[in-house]
Amino acid sequence: MNGFNAFKYVGELREAGVPEKQAETHLRILHEIVESNLANKRDIKELEQSTKRDIKELEQSTKRDIKELEQSTKRDIKELEQSTKHDFKELEQKMEQNTNELRRDIKELEQSTKRDLKELEQRILIKLGALMVATIGIIVALSNLNVV
Repeated sequence: MNGFNAFKYVGELREAGVPEKQAETHLRILHEIVESNLANKRDIKELEQSTKRDIKELEQSTKRDIKELEQSTKRDIKELEQSTKHDFKELEQKMEQNTNELRRDIKELEQSTKRDLKELEQRILIKLGALMVATIGIIVALSNLNVV
C-alpha cells in the first residue's frame, strides 16, 4: 500500500484504546481489502496498455471495414451502371420497334383512307350520274308535256 503508514495506523488504533493484536488484525484485513479491490499503478498501466492495444486494433479493423465497404460500393455502382446501360439499350430498341410499327400502321391507315375515298368518290359519281340521268329524263318528260 503506497503512501500508507501501517505503523501510524496501528498506533492510532492503540491510542484509541484498541488492543495491539486487534489493531494488527485491522491492519491485515485493511491491507487485504486494499490489495484485492483497489487498482495499483501497475494495474492501471496494464489497463492503459490494453486499452491502447484495443483502440489500435479497433482502428485497424474499422479502416479495413471501410476499405471493404468502399470496394463493395464501387462494385455495386459499376454493376448498377452496367445494368442501367443494358436497360436503356433495351428501352431504345423497344422504342425504335414501336416507332417502326407506328409508322407502318400510319402508312396502312393512309392507304386504307385513300382507297375508301376513291370508293366513295366512285359511288358519288355513280349517284350523281344517275341523278343527272333522272333530271334529264324529268326535263324531257316535262318538255314533252308542254309540247302536246
